[in-house]
Amino acid sequence: MILIYAVLSTVFLFGAITLGKKLGWEPKSAYILASILDGVLIIIFIILYLI
Repeated sequence: MILIYAVLSTVFLFGAITLGKKLGWEPKSAYILASILDGVLIIIFIILYLI
């Protein structure tokens, strides 16, 4: 499960950076988006673990 999280976290990071470049965002905004997606992913994994 940790490996899945690590892979998805990396995908979110690179996806947010790519999206940010296409939309003309500052890099900080892309990292904030990736952090939000990581937080959501952690919550989903905690819920799945508790079930």
